[in-house]
Amino acid sequence: MGNKDFDEWWVAVSRQAHFLGTRAVAHSAWVEAQRPLKAKIAELEEQMEAIGAGGVTRGQRLMYRLVNGVKVPVFPDWEPALGETVFVVDVTHAQFFYEQEWIGDELDLMYLDRGLVYPATTGGECAAELHSKAMLGLVAGEQQDASN
Repeated sequence: MGNKDFDEWWVAVSRQAHFLGTRAVAHSAWVEAQRPLKAKIAELEEQMEAIGAGGVTRGQRLMYRLVNGVKVPVFPDWEPALGETVFVVDVTHAQFFYEQEWIGDELDLMYLDRGLVYPATTGGECAAELHSKAMLGLVAGEQQDASN
């Protein structure tokens, strides 16, 4: 029963916890978990700049909004068309966002006005996930400052 990788990780963490204390081990695991996300954001910024995603052209800086102290990419010149697939930030969803077809109703427009709608692209997917995790406090703001 259970995931073999997790079980092995838990055995290792439990041994360390005995010597280091649970809080120190949990913090180390949390810091380690942030590294791939930071690298993914840097890669996303580079890709978005290269392809001109969201109205950004090579040489321009990406635009961001701060969400709970975390810089989240925005797509300033993008507005969904009727029938277009979009990603909507959802902190209750397992993926931290869900995919839906844009119908432009009152609820869609409210989500768009609140900045919770992203294009169904790789960049939009990363931004929606980051936005949701930032809302939940699962990423630290200073670690997401990849532009410096």
